[in-house]
Amino acid sequence: MNDIKFIQLPNKLNIILINDKKTDLVMSTVNIAVGSNMETPNISGIAHITEHILFHNKFKHHDITKEIHQISAHFNAATSYDQTNYYIISNKTDICNTIDMLYNIYVNNTFTEQDLEKEIKIVLEEYGLTYSNVNRLLVNELFRNLFGKKVSENLFVIGSIDSIKNTTKENIIKYKQQYVPELTTLIFIGNFDNNIVLNTIKNSFGTVPNNKNIANTVLNTTIKLIPKTGFFKYISLREQNSTQCLILFAFKSYTYLDKDKYNADMISYMLNYFILFEKLRLDNGNTYSSRSSILNNNDFGLLALETQADFKYLFSVLQTIADIFKDLKQNLVKPDLLNRTIKKLNITTNLMYQDFREYHKWYNQQAIASHDFSTFLTPKQYIDKCSNVTPTDIKTAANKIFDPNHCYLLILGPQFQQAKVIAEIFTKF
Repeated sequence: MNDIKFIQLPNKLNIILINDKKTDLVMSTVNIAVGSNMETPNISGIAHITEHILFHNKFKHHDITKEIHQISAHFNAATSYDQTNYYIISNKTDICNTIDMLYNIYVNNTFTEQDLEKEIKIVLEEYGLTYSNVNRLLVNELFRNLFGKKVSENLFVIGSIDSIKNTTKENIIKYKQQYVPELTTLIFIGNFDNNIVLNTIKNSFGTVPNNKNIANTVLNTTIKLIPKTGFFKYISLREQNSTQCLILFAFKSYTYLDKDKYNADMISYMLNYFILFEKLRLDNGNTYSSRSSILNNNDFGLLALETQADFKYLFSVLQTIADIFKDLKQNLVKPDLLNRTIKKLNITTNLMYQDFREYHKWYNQQAIASHDFSTFLTPKQYIDKCSNVTPTDIKTAANKIFDPNHCYLLILGPQFQQAKVIAEIFTKF
């Protein structure tokens, strides 16, 4: 997939065309740089409900969902703090029809009150599933401590039961006014004719007027990580028979556009691909799986580490993790570890090419962060950036990130009265 074109229409709409003639499929997507970040408490969750309900818009006298089924296409949508996206994966012969469907989702509000009533029930069911997921609950607790209750609800896009139930069509139409071309990127991946796709877009999306004031309001709405002393919290499980502990670390890291973000990315990759598995599982046999990840956007950055262990191994696991942080801060990592990480990153990237949805995420994330195509990196260019990270860069970044004064640790586990013993471990790295 080397044939990539970046185009901006006069109304500020961005388009990315990625051709792959080896397939008969096309992934067509609409990506808007607005999500739950623009919600207020009384409409908490509306970005997510909007994403749901727009598939009920009428297209050829039926719900768009039914028309998508008629062409046997795959479709879905997603909402996060700073974006909403809709996608359809179809046969290449249906590309123009697919663009028309996505345009309908983007500009129209032809769903009915009955459609909304049914979809609210579904979202409430999703709410129940979300709050039965202890991992998500632990993340939400972390956000409450780092950002405060109001912001954490925006980051946790599902909303509240009351706000979901009270959603109206008028609320959705008002919120959807933020779907403006300057905040929108269309991404097409697969086998298609550029001229046909561009002409179809110009006759539909290209006619939508931009609203500079709305775009500036969204782009200038930011939150910052609250600078506070790190915290530790132990949350006791109610289930008396459970012995499992869920452990979540978070450290303040680089924002998405920071020039040194690649140093933090490499630390996270090394932890995720090799160090955590080797230290916690191979050496000690204490955990089944552990992972490290980067959560960042233009406003804030977090490096997170998550693992699960039986309570009897809790102290050993925490001490091992603290030793990992200490080692990264005090010693230069071996070049072999960096080389293995880059090799793994290459493999992961090549796998990404096999899945349109993962490849779409690559460019969509950049489109949400920046509307300047000149800043975009291909996967190869990104790997080249990571390849230039040195052991000294890793050590410098580790000392900035793994700060005991900004170590945020949450543990969900069996009832335990000596939580301070755990906290003491983290004064030594």
